Amino acid sequence: MRILLTTTSYQDTPGKHHDLLKASGHEVITGRGPLPEDEMLRLVTADGGVDGLLNGDDAITRKVIEAALPRLKAISKYGIGLDSVDVQAATDLKVPVLFTPGVNHTTVAEHCMGLMIALSKHFYAEITHVKNGSWKRITG
Repeated sequence: MRILLTTTSYQDTPGKHHDLLKASGHEVITGRGPLPEDEMLRLVTADGGVDGLLNGDDAITRKVIEAALPRLKAISKYGIGLDSVDVQAATDLKVPVLFTPGVNHTTVAEHCMGLMIALSKHFYAEITHVKNGSWKRITG
């Protein structure tokens, strides 16, 4: 199988997922997304097309899906949001769309906790003072 991988977060994040994909034996071609429709059209039709898309926020439009057929077997969103994928077109054309719900729950929770601490301890006010060359002690 030939897979088009365009998600930069997949490509830039170290981990076992790289070894797993490599061990699958599939041919993987890469692009640096998010890519617009015209670039996606070029990639999904180049060299005989692709069997699968592993995408991030690239424009997966009806036109892109139709151009990738009949070879395209699946679209897999690396992440949770499907707003860049024309799910209705994929459904109409019987191409499964997969995604990873819940993949970022821990990171979102950690980010929220960090922001709450930063706000409650006045980190941003302190940063402004330091950037202006002063040190103003804020208690609390």
